[in-house]
Amino acid sequence: MSRAPILLDMPGQIDTARLTLRPPGAGDGALVLTAVRDSLAELRQWPANLPWAVPEPSLEAFESFCRRAEAQYLLREDFTFLIRHSANGHLVGACGLHRFDWLARRFEIGYWGHTPSLGRGYLSEAVCAIRDLALRTFHARRLEIFTDARNHRSRALAERCGFTLEHIRPHGTQPPRRRAGRLRGLHADGLNSAARFTKQTQTDNILELNTAPQSEAACRRARRNVREAVYSHARTNKMLAQGA
Repeated sequence: MSRAPILLDMPGQIDTARLTLRPPGAGDGALVLTAVRDSLAELRQWPANLPWAVPEPSLEAFESFCRRAEAQYLLREDFTFLIRHSANGHLVGACGLHRFDWLARRFEIGYWGHTPSLGRGYLSEAVCAIRDLALRTFHARRLEIFTDARNHRSRALAERCGFTLEHIRPHGTQPPRRRAGRLRGLHADGLNSAARFTKQTQTDNILELNTAPQSEAACRRARRNVREAVYSHARTNKMLAQGA
């Protein structure tokens, strides 16, 4: 980037057809806590990708999270957004751009949904909005989504938002990198390209988890045994292939 990230002008909120996305702030902890409690059974199925959902939720923890997220947003260190329905103000989930590399213009998209609000397309709408933010404001050269290979709802969302499956890998392993943040084996499929799924069965290395809070050691074991589906955005792949 030509200037320091902290000098970037960022929107106070993002409005879509049905939603308002804005950074968390002081006083939002109770709202997030309620949505998380409504969704624990679903969120705890994926401890490798959502480890914060494993401990018993508390108001103090989520209020602290909201205040840290607000500070990180202002410092341009992380971009978390609460997703609220524009008409009624209900919290339907959260999403964000995380673990980014400003030099390589690489960003990871994360998200989770309020279980009673799923199935209405809210998360897809929100993820498309922050995808466009990364492409238009940050001129992203690579966008990624990492999700448990068994999480078919999350994988379908990634595809609806224009991402294509690159490969499935053991959780926590990193692909080889080359200069300028490029990765080997990138393909330049179009936005409507069919995803290329692995034919390997998903019965390998599956750790059955119940919805009770897991110990830290159990979470580490879960992460070791999970296989991640790695998605990247077709437009950014095409830019890389063309040497943009």
